[in-house]
Amino acid sequence: MLNFIPKLLVAAVLIVLGLYLAKILGRLVTNLLQGLNMSRFNSYVNFGDKTKKGSTFHKLPV
Repeated sequence: MLNFIPKLLVAAVLIVLGLYLAKILGRLVTNLLQGLNMSRFNSYVNFGDKTKKGSTFHKLPV
């Protein structure tokens, strides 16, 4: 009758781990792009004006 509880707990743990991993990978990619100074290509790919203070990468949700 309550056979679904272990599967539900495993699903919850996997969702939490997936969200945590996505957050870490998001930070990694953001830092990598900032390290490579990719903001200088903003005008080429229409991400915004590269003359603005800072880059558009700091506006990405983390």
